[in-house]
Amino acid sequence: HTYSLIHDDLPCMDDDHFRRGRPTNHRVYGEAVAVLAGDGLLTQAFDSVARTKPNRRYSPADLVTELAHASGSLGLIAGQVLDLDSEKKRIPLKKLVEIHRAKTGALITTSLRLGAMSAGARPNQLRSLTQFGQALGLAFQVIDDILDITSSDAELGKPAGHDMVEGVYTLPVLHTMAVGDATGKELQSMLGAPLDDAQQRRALEIVRAGSGIQFAIETAQRFVQEASDACDALPQGEVTNALREATNNLLQ
Repeated sequence: HTYSLIHDDLPCMDDDHFRRGRPTNHRVYGEAVAVLAGDGLLTQAFDSVARTKPNRRYSPADLVTELAHASGSLGLIAGQVLDLDSEKKRIPLKKLVEIHRAKTGALITTSLRLGAMSAGARPNQLRSLTQFGQALGLAFQVIDDILDITSSDAELGKPAGHDMVEGVYTLPVLHTMAVGDATGKELQSMLGAPLDDAQQRRALEIVRAGSGIQFAIETAQRFVQEASDACDALPQGEVTNALREATNNLLQ
């Protein structure tokens, strides 16, 4: 996960200067060191998984394959390629969900599955955890996109609306443009080109005042409910209760 954040912040990707209020890795140590740091962490992850003790259902090779699928061209990398291809484009909401599922959803889901596989979970339990992880990942990402619009610079640790200004159009932004009213059309006409400070403030004002935020909140609530429903098929107890609590806390 940390590897993916370091690489996601690189100048050739999102070119983020801050993460959680602190300078990103490449801003502190340089781009070359940041690339190597990410590579090293990813390699270390495979080493850790390969050392897992086998059980009667899963071997270390099964876990390595699980991680490879989630982090490689079938998961995280595929999502990042779609993300890059979608910059400064008004993409369908279905494609946005596909990006979130491949990026945020893939790593959350595989972390759940790897833990369960290490404990010898049954196939039906893995299916429920997969449904839970995918729904949780989508809920998390939608809420993160909401906060990028509604929070202050200080709360975010980076400029509010940063994704929108950089050409990454999230659910609140896409919905605002899709409504088709005067402000939505105004927003659409502004985005896709460099914005000065006044235009950035106006774009943020439009999204904050439109229906996109409420639409995103309702979408997040639906994903949270899907995650909670997936918990019903898991053995009930302290662990499953913790999963439900973690999911519900997203809406706080």
